[in-house]
Amino acid sequence: MRQRSAEVIVIASQKGGVGKTTSTLNLGAALVEKGKKVLLVDMDPQANLTMGVGVDVGELTLSIAQSLTQECIPLTEIIRAIDLGMDLAPASIDLAMAELELGNALGRDQALMEALTPEIRQSYDYILIDTPPSLALLTINALVAGKWVLIPVQAHFYALKGMAHLMRLVRQIRGRLNKDLQILGVLTTFFDGRTQLSRQVLETLQEEHGEKVFRTVIKTTVRLAEAPITGVSILASAGNSDAAHAYRALAEEVIQRVQA
Repeated sequence: MRQRSAEVIVIASQKGGVGKTTSTLNLGAALVEKGKKVLLVDMDPQANLTMGVGVDVGELTLSIAQSLTQECIPLTEIIRAIDLGMDLAPASIDLAMAELELGNALGRDQALMEALTPEIRQSYDYILIDTPPSLALLTINALVAGKWVLIPVQAHFYALKGMAHLMRLVRQIRGRLNKDLQILGVLTTFFDGRTQLSRQVLETLQEEHGEKVFRTVIKTTVRLAEAPITGVSILASAGNSDAAHAYRALAEEVIQRVQA
């Protein structure tokens, strides 16, 4: 029997405030509901994902930074179980210094790929990597380590303009560093169907990216904005809300696409 190897999905956007971390957490929770084993990897020095699952960053003695730098602490020693039924490779502000150290290192863009050993990849069904809102070295590491890219796009005009840079980077990495990298899909976030702007943005995305645009849209809701304060997913804090149902639908689409 062939050993499983995780589907590694990078959630990336060069723009902040698009729901990237929220989508990483809630997609992970929805996949767990469907019986999948999930590892969350926080590659953002702001550590919003780590804090969003209830981990006190101030009490961390080890984070993913120590796996990427010359300390070379195995990621298996960094990963911890969290109350949401998932595992987490947490981040801390040390990751900002790690990025600077990586800048002068040999194989600097492959540090995360090497940290995600075959042993780790075979232990999970899905590995979801949250990235910083930039296209710098930490994001490049994530894209080199991943197979799929999920791109959250806020239903706002300016969000469309930044997508071209990310798409170009994905093409460059596919051509030079990771031939297996593919766009999993474009996820419309902060969607408000009452406004003409949101509808126009979604139409433009569908015209430009076709079937790559997920059918699921994530609507603007107060509950979703408040969820990180609770340290749990929207599926746990408001399981019957529209947002929770949307992330369950997104998980179904993700599973279908990676299996296609």
